[in-house]
This record gives sequence, C-alpha cells and structure tokens, in this order.
Amino acid sequence: MNDTYLSLLHLDIPARIEVDSTSTMLSLVANGIGWTITRALAILQNPEKAKDVIVLPLPAPELSRPLYLVARPDESQRLISRVGEVSREIFNNEITPELKKIAPWLLKPKK
Repeated sequence: MNDTYLSLLHLDIPARIEVDSTSTMLSLVANGIGWTITRALAILQNPEKAKDVIVLPLPAPELSRPLYLVARPDESQRLISRVGEVSREIFNNEITPELKKIAPWLLKPKK
C-alpha cells in the first residue's frame, strides 16, 4: 500500500532499511533513524514507542482500507452478527478515542 501511495505522488524513495516488525520500525524512528509510513493502529499497538515519535497526516490522496468480517457460509448467523457488534463496540469505545489522541484528522468526516 505504501508503494502505491508513493507512486501516486510520483515519488521513488529507495528503502535503505526494511523491517518486518512494527515495533522495530517505530524504535528506529524514535531513535532518529529515519521515518516511516504506517497504519494508525500500529502506533496504538506500541504505546511505549508512540510517545517518542511525531505522527503527521499524509498529503492527499489519502489511503484507506475497509474492514471486513469474513465467515464460512455454514457459520451461525447469530454468532457472525454478535462478533460484528462486539467488534464495532470495541472500535467505537476503545480504538476511536485513542485514535483521536494521536491522529485526530483520521476521524474527521470526508468531504
């Protein structure tokens, strides 16, 4: 997704360091070894490192991804509905308030 975004901006930025761990990536940034494009949830998952980085919005075009709940066709519809409800509650009551703290622009209505 990052490559697509950079391509849309007509930027070709060589990767000098690539890591598979969000925690490692944020540690490098917090220690002044570069910058990164990452998901807001990656910041929330690493609060001990988040306090040592600055989070800024990316310039347009903005990137987003839909979230889906996927289940087998023979799964209980009641269970699927309940998992969806609980997931929505967790997102609205726990994740959204934390997102507002680190990246309030993510939650502004789209024009």
